Amino acid sequence: MSKRVVVLNKFCVFCKDLSFLNGRPNQPTPINTPNTLNVNQFGFRHELSAEMAVNRVINKLRATLLTDNYTIAISYNIALAFDFPSHQAIIKGCNKLKLPEYLVNIIHSYLCNRKAIYKGLTRDTEKGCPQGLVLSPKLWNITYDPILSILTTLGHVTCFADDTMIIISAPTIKELQHKYKVITQVLENFLNVITVQPNTGKTEILLLCTKYTLHL
Repeated sequence: MSKRVVVLNKFCVFCKDLSFLNGRPNQPTPINTPNTLNVNQFGFRHELSAEMAVNRVINKLRATLLTDNYTIAISYNIALAFDFPSHQAIIKGCNKLKLPEYLVNIIHSYLCNRKAIYKGLTRDTEKGCPQGLVLSPKLWNITYDPILSILTTLGHVTCFADDTMIIISAPTIKELQHKYKVITQVLENFLNVITVQPNTGKTEILLLCTKYTLHL
């Protein structure tokens, strides 16, 4: 059984002061301004929702039914996503987004020299977005953001936090298989870099065939 670290200490007060990173109405932030985080990330972002993400996927699938292409929809899930990103990957994501140096320093200080104590055992922590804080979802979005920019060039991508839907089409099954292999390899290579693993039990693939592809 996995254990999840929840932060409940006086540092929470400080992290609450950092809640502006999540964005508020009429208050642009360094991480919430347009064209900062990938536009296909709908999780934990102001004025975006799971309903909007679902509608985007449905509209794309409906559009593919009007073509003569073969299409697959890949629902990709990540196992214990918030628990395993390396702190190094989080900071690298901050730099990738070109966040102000003072913010990167604050986040770095927040992650450094953390210890987990359980049943008298103490262990240094080098992974994970400590949960129970408003900042944690934003740290995940920052860490995962680089791969969304790459995947967007390979298919139609819609993401909500760690759940990613990738829709790809091709005129032949052979070409579709090639696209699938490329996307899978790119995504798994990135997950290895940030030290998280795919959840194969929750990852599903749906093949869509129309009357045109079936030659009816």
